[in-house]
Amino acid sequence: PYFGDFGNNPLVFQNYSAFIQGFFGYKRFNFILGVRFDNNSEYEATFNPRMAVLFKINEKSSLRMSGAQAFRAPSANTTYYSNATLANDTTGYIEYHFLPNTGLQPEIVSSSEIGYRYKPSSMVDIDISVYNSEVSNLIYSKFTEIDTILYPNYDPGISTDFPRTNFNNKVTKSVLNGLQVSVNMKDIIRSVNLGVSFNYQFAIGS
Repeated sequence: PYFGDFGNNPLVFQNYSAFIQGFFGYKRFNFILGVRFDNNSEYEATFNPRMAVLFKINEKSSLRMSGAQAFRAPSANTTYYSNATLANDTTGYIEYHFLPNTGLQPEIVSSSEIGYRYKPSSMVDIDISVYNSEVSNLIYSKFTEIDTILYPNYDPGISTDFPRTNFNNKVTKSVLNGLQVSVNMKDIIRSVNLGVSFNYQFAIGS
């Protein structure tokens, strides 16, 4: 009885999505164009595009570029996570540790890649790519002041700290840049189908 409906978060939602993609070629170019439509009953409808281009330099090498945007809705646990303890069973005062935030909005993920592929022979395949990924409207947790109207059993005099909750960061982005190199060699010893693969990846984020 002390907690009331705190922690009771019934959720019913619907999500409809559709994806269309087209492929076509022109001379030494190949194109892929696509768009995804998402309509989540908790949030606004979004259109998320995708594009990729492949340019065949010659019979042994090619250059590619791609870019895409994605919609990532917060999970139910991220939105509604609730945690509190009874600080005093005589007065009914409650110490809140984590509060739900029904105002959370989806994160937007943008990614791009540039890659080069070289096949000097049928036995060797070399691929080098650099990529970038950015997350805006980033969801993170921080301390927050508590609304004593929504949470009347809260007593700041007995609480050791402010509770935390999840927010959208409208200013800062999460950025990841990386480099990936792979070298594959097959049929080095044909009698035993011996092949060798080498992969290297470097990434830096902020």
